Amino acid sequence: MVKKALSDQQVPLEVLECLGNWGAVVRNQRITQRLTLQALAQRAGVSAPTLMRVERGDPAVAAGTYLTALAALGVMDLLNPSPPPNLISAGDKKRVRLSSAETGDDFGYF
Repeated sequence: MVKKALSDQQVPLEVLECLGNWGAVVRNQRITQRLTLQALAQRAGVSAPTLMRVERGDPAVAAGTYLTALAALGVMDLLNPSPPPNLISAGDKKRVRLSSAETGDDFGYF
């Protein structure tokens, strides 16, 4: 199955800004560290055209590719701090699916 690329209209503005910032950091750090596009692409395990798309902030590139490029440059921890524990844990672990008593449906269809 062919993967459909996201259009800019489907991606929230905040996400586009974040990807653009990450892409700018990848490009600036690559240049600062005097790495060629091909050298960084090889370190990150991606093709040079994919790395070019990362540097442009393309939303169709996987988030893992952005993070891998940042890690290959040694700056991922600066841009991606760990989330607070309360966001990671499930808290009270309440059911996501409503019971039949909560929905009023005895047959489980709705």
